[in-house]
Amino acid sequence: MQLKSQFEYEVVTGHIPPGGKLPSVREVARVLQTSPVTVTRAYRELEAAGLVVSQPGAGFFVLGSDESQTAPHARVRRLAATFLEQSVREGVSLEQALQILLVEINEAWARAARTELIVVCKEEGRREELAMHLRHSLLDLRIEVESASLEEVAADLDGWLPRLRSAQHVLCLAFDLRELRSLLADRNVGVIPIIGTLREDIHERLVDLAPGTKVVIIASSAEFVDGMISAVLSLNPIVTIVGGVSCDDRADIPELLAAADCVVYGTLARRALAEYLPVVAETIELVYVPESGWTERFRKLIQTEVGA
Repeated sequence: MQLKSQFEYEVVTGHIPPGGKLPSVREVARVLQTSPVTVTRAYRELEAAGLVVSQPGAGFFVLGSDESQTAPHARVRRLAATFLEQSVREGVSLEQALQILLVEINEAWARAARTELIVVCKEEGRREELAMHLRHSLLDLRIEVESASLEEVAADLDGWLPRLRSAQHVLCLAFDLRELRSLLADRNVGVIPIIGTLREDIHERLVDLAPGTKVVIIASSAEFVDGMISAVLSLNPIVTIVGGVSCDDRADIPELLAAADCVVYGTLARRALAEYLPVVAETIELVYVPESGWTERFRKLIQTEVGA
């Protein structure tokens, strides 16, 4: 984008006159030490804007004196000149005027910005935490990040669809991926999963459970029970799984808790379980965190897409 802006300035100010040839792609790439692909992309954007035309085998040339292409830029230059002249008359230095202009430009960018990324997680999930990490990672790329709960999207799907479709990417935790994709099936909205891994201290607590410890699994829904059982046994195969239940099946929970030494539960089951605690000696919440380096990998994806 910066390279395109540089050449756009040269064209609209007349530094490269109508009919003039832009420097060759290879020459610009050599001087600026950048990729020929980057230079070609910038030239093609100028062509799409109606400022230059490509001639196969010859290069890129500035279009002729078509007022429809150059007049807006000329008018804006006159407005800018008037602004600077007025600033000086008001006792504002050119340096201060430039700072004022930069502030207004940044605010205009903010007003014009649309949501580029939307993080969708269940209401009791960690959507705002994930969004905050993305905002920090993508701050210099001027990418706006918002979050939404899966429940509110489901409750007003027609209202959310335009925003989800216009977003550059929609992300969610891998645990919510199937539900979100099912909700958006045939809606032309792609979803990128954020892969989770057990937080280190939780991993250690599960590994350290004594042999024969009677473990009960409580998940937010029945579909997660088997996966949580497998996760516990893969880390500590010498514990005893007494049973597993969804927090929707509340009638079965008291009996299972009475037989347990330890309860392993999902974050989304925390509220349902709270009314029964303390019942057993130990409880372990399966807290998952995004895999290491996930924001940096996503940053590289965005940089590739925007040509930054």
